[in-house]
Amino acid sequence: MDENSMSDYIYPDIETAENEAVAKSSWKAYIVDMSQDIAKPVPILRDPRDNTSLWATEGNLIMVAGEAKARKTFNVKMLMYLYLQQNTNGNCIMVDTEQTDYHIALAFKAVQEVMGWAPKQNNPRLTMVSFLGLPKEERVQLLEQIMAEANPGMLVIDNIGHLVSNINDPEQSDSLVTLFDKFKKNNPHSIILGVLHTNEGSSKQFADPKMRGHVGSNMEQYAETIFKVQRIGSKISKVTIKSRNPLVQDTYQFYIDEKWVPRIMEHATDVEDLPAVPTAKEMKQDACFKALPVDGHKRAFWWQAKMREHGAPTSAPSLKAWFEAALALGWLKEDKGITQSEPSYSHKDYVEVNPTINDLGEDISPKF
Repeated sequence: MDENSMSDYIYPDIETAENEAVAKSSWKAYIVDMSQDIAKPVPILRDPRDNTSLWATEGNLIMVAGEAKARKTFNVKMLMYLYLQQNTNGNCIMVDTEQTDYHIALAFKAVQEVMGWAPKQNNPRLTMVSFLGLPKEERVQLLEQIMAEANPGMLVIDNIGHLVSNINDPEQSDSLVTLFDKFKKNNPHSIILGVLHTNEGSSKQFADPKMRGHVGSNMEQYAETIFKVQRIGSKISKVTIKSRNPLVQDTYQFYIDEKWVPRIMEHATDVEDLPAVPTAKEMKQDACFKALPVDGHKRAFWWQAKMREHGAPTSAPSLKAWFEAALALGWLKEDKGITQSEPSYSHKDYVEVNPTINDLGEDISPKF
């Protein structure tokens, strides 16, 4: 074959390939066909106080933001169970990147409580996943796998800042937007709920505290609805809402009930009647009890005042040792009035064993 004939053989194929490539990347391929019926966005999450007020529609991203300890995770739990209540065939997958299995299970239990599901049983409508300790790239790959294989109605990511190595990097931030755009296209009936911190101290300085870094700036523009959580007292948190829906009420408040379930408040006037929110020390006690070997100890509880009087420590390992020593000394006694099969301890079972009182009326019995 001579040079000219070879040229005639090769170039027509190359031209054909180039023309096809240009045709595929042409802007004309993305024209919206107005001759077709275009469906309205499908509501997927509504404000429980007002069913005409939409918080989210299918194929969109919503965000929960706030400073540390603002109770962002509690607000996420509430949005999860509201989604499950309002979408009876919907399923939710929660991906946590920073907490242990124990704390993730607390979120599961709160949702179980509201949904009336049997405790300590998995439910196909709610799946909890932990990405703690995984590299950033692997987390993104697994998220893509979840969306491709499970196609959940709601995917919760707590927190999206852990999907990048630098939240101030514009390129990495843009890659997150590209990822969520991919989910929008491939999972048009799903909703993504992302969690991100706001700048530390910003809630005290600004009415609308911004989310952290370039990632936060992108999400401020990208999200359909943003729930910004602010702790306003020991019992309640306030949520300020930014939404594309003009009918959305701009705030609500919620409290945590005695079963650790977040409850939205219709009115915020009778704050004193609300159950007390557990303190950090009480949370440590609860964690300690769950680690004790005897099942009955899981319901153990005693007054804070009594603990202080006898010098009980606050760390979980030391608290466990103190608890067992208190049993041995008779400061706590076993009560089988609740069940006959396992021991139970409560504040009613606390026993003062002949405390030594000095002339000033002070208890000088042995301390720990």
